[in-house]
Amino acid sequence: MRLKRWIPLYREIAADLNIRTFNDYYASKMLQNYAFTMKDIKFNERTAYIIGNSPDMEDYLPSISSGIKIVADSAITRYLMRCGYPDIIVTDLDGNINDIINANKNGVLTFIHAHGDNIIKINSYIKYFKNFIGTTQHIPIKNIYNFGGFTDGDRAAYIADYFNFNEIVLIGFDFNRPYIKDYYTVNDIIMKRKKLQWALKLIKMLAESRGSKFTESGIIEI
Repeated sequence: MRLKRWIPLYREIAADLNIRTFNDYYASKMLQNYAFTMKDIKFNERTAYIIGNSPDMEDYLPSISSGIKIVADSAITRYLMRCGYPDIIVTDLDGNINDIINANKNGVLTFIHAHGDNIIKINSYIKYFKNFIGTTQHIPIKNIYNFGGFTDGDRAAYIADYFNFNEIVLIGFDFNRPYIKDYYTVNDIIMKRKKLQWALKLIKMLAESRGSKFTESGIIEI
């Protein structure tokens, strides 16, 4: 997504979710000290599979065939148990951190996202990663990229679009039933639902830009 199209959306999202945009910028500056420049990344495959963390995600994994497998953050543990390491993980460090770090150490291309709510996690864990690409929802700075997208799942789809995959297939995306963690409060669940609605809007926009018809289901082709 072009930056001039993204920034107005980002402002809407920030207003809706009470996001302090300066904190997003500050997190980007922190991540910048560790991130690598993105160069010489190419894919021969024509299809990218984006694996989300819907409650019934496992039911759709058998539909995956040849192509690049991109896992969205919190889905990594469940994906590892069924399929092993993916090709790419897109994360804001909110998933199982040990699984995310181990995936990175085992050669999984890692896109790490900086935002105001994960500053502490960046401070705590970033030293354990190597050769990762930094992303932001704020203005991009050196070695920190903005591909578009807000949640890990829809951001993964925008990253796939950036790399010009002919087909992007979303697996295990449920925009009405978030995957609820045991420690979530009522407010956490409300916020999660709001974020999923933004993810839905952004994925619909991506599908439209690619000339695809969006149909919500366990397997979504865009």
